[in-house]
Amino acid sequence: MTLISKDLFSKLPHLLLGGGMGAGAIIAYELAEREPKALIETFQHWGAQSLIGLVALVIASQLGGRFIDLGESMLQVGRENSASQQKLADAVQELANKDDREKEEQRRLLSFVGSQQEKIMLALDELKQQGTRSRGASA
Repeated sequence: MTLISKDLFSKLPHLLLGGGMGAGAIIAYELAEREPKALIETFQHWGAQSLIGLVALVIASQLGGRFIDLGESMLQVGRENSASQQKLADAVQELANKDDREKEEQRRLLSFVGSQQEKIMLALDELKQQGTRSRGASA
């Protein structure tokens, strides 16, 4: 059993690059805090491309915060939209369930009315037969 996984060795160049960039950023920050003139001179010696790169990094960091805020607000709008869609779906489902209950109640009522009509028809037929028998007996 090894304490260091094999994946660590494959990720080592990426970790070292990230660490080197972080160390460079810390050195540049400390230099800017203590000796801003030295930082400017360093970038002047490196050339115009490094100065343009530094300006681009500063602008990107400022715009990055705005894009993150915009992204968060868009996510919030998406969540609210999703919640309202769910409420709409629940309301439609409730209406469909109510409609199904009303249809079932109508079916039961029609069945009851049909059975009552059948009983009435049987009672009328029976009365007719009794009326016919009573006329035949009196004649």
